[in-house]
Amino acid sequence: MTENKNSSLRAIAIIGCILVIIIAAGSVFLLSSEKDLPLNSTSDTLCHIDWFGNLEDSCVPLFRINGIDTFQYVNFSGPQWKENTPSPEDSKILAMTALEPFGGMPPDAAVESIVDSLWSIGGTSGHRSGLGNRRLSYRQSPYGMPIYGNAGDMWIDLNSGRNLSVLSKKWYSLEEDGLVHVIPASEALRRFKENSERTSPDSQYNLTIHDMKPGYSAPSQNTSVYLEPVWVINATNEILGTPQLLIIPAGTIPDQKELYGKNFFGIIRNFSQLNGKVPQPDITSEMHKYLIGTTGPIGEEGTQESIRAFLNNHLVNQTYQGRTVRLYRCGNEYLGDYSVASAGNCSFEVDSYSGMVIKAFVDNSCSDIRIGNLPAAIKNDPDSARKLIADFARKQYRQYDAQDVSVFPMGWDGVYYLKGKSVLFIIAFDPVSGNLQGYQVFNHHSDLSC
Repeated sequence: MTENKNSSLRAIAIIGCILVIIIAAGSVFLLSSEKDLPLNSTSDTLCHIDWFGNLEDSCVPLFRINGIDTFQYVNFSGPQWKENTPSPEDSKILAMTALEPFGGMPPDAAVESIVDSLWSIGGTSGHRSGLGNRRLSYRQSPYGMPIYGNAGDMWIDLNSGRNLSVLSKKWYSLEEDGLVHVIPASEALRRFKENSERTSPDSQYNLTIHDMKPGYSAPSQNTSVYLEPVWVINATNEILGTPQLLIIPAGTIPDQKELYGKNFFGIIRNFSQLNGKVPQPDITSEMHKYLIGTTGPIGEEGTQESIRAFLNNHLVNQTYQGRTVRLYRCGNEYLGDYSVASAGNCSFEVDSYSGMVIKAFVDNSCSDIRIGNLPAAIKNDPDSARKLIADFARKQYRQYDAQDVSVFPMGWDGVYYLKGKSVLFIIAFDPVSGNLQGYQVFNHHSDLSC
């Protein structure tokens, strides 16, 4: 009896020791992600695991870029056109089959759009057999989170015989390497609103947000080997009435990443093993209207004040002529919401949301704007003249890209064409007096004839 009692006690002690070991191991598992903390880091930027091995925090997988797989295929020898264009749903199935000889459909591919292909709209006579084609566009979306960058996209054309006619694929070769914390969607939007580095023409937004989801942005240069977490916003910019895709950084500090195998048990190798959940936006339906980069339309007084500041003439008498919206048109234009005013023989257009003067035709009835040393520079030092023009443009249009600007004479003394990343200018000065004659900004460029 005593021996049985001792055996039971020994068993209980052994079980107790095992439990202590399990609890200790569980504690290490729970706290392991807090080892080797980056300097100045806080616990809310880390990725914690609960007692059951589940990810607790708003974190996404960290993907290492190992390369880009590029593939092109073209075959226009399909059958002649028939009225059997596949439906969108049939097209998805046919695309899966068509890709089998080329390694199959990537597991992280997500359909982005299904439309009539280029050849169904027109094409050369030799490609008329493509009439009725479907074009399917895909985006690389690991765990359903889309990637935007120099790759991560694929499009497929199906010909009228339902066979593959075009395949264009640029796909990232990725390795899941760990976890990185993402900030809430509301915080990302707040930072975006306060970001002074936004540049025209997309500096002002009156957004109606339709949906937000986490995604990734690939670095444009070899500054990082990792995809960068972002929030992807599908919205309408009510200023233009056009769809707007915004990609906003969602990460914390780049070095606050946690690598599998360093801060986790060796069995952890991917997001699924941690029962990871894709973060959801904390934006409610009441928060879906956003003014960004502006407080709203500046009105008549704001328009007149912008013109006075442009002319550096606070006594000029103006006539406000109203507000209008210029939507898509052919050629070079400034598209958006703007106000019109005049002063003497001078006419002006002012962006209603930024307050920037976008067009001014002036003479001495309203303006004494001049660059006194420009006439001499035009004759003797063309490089200096171009610099004077660029400096003038930057001063008048504060959102002009100060880094990437090219200035070209247009064939008439004193008339210059300026090109930046987002906007164009045409600026004209009198080559004799150096007085400003004309100034116009364009944020839309098209080669279409009118």
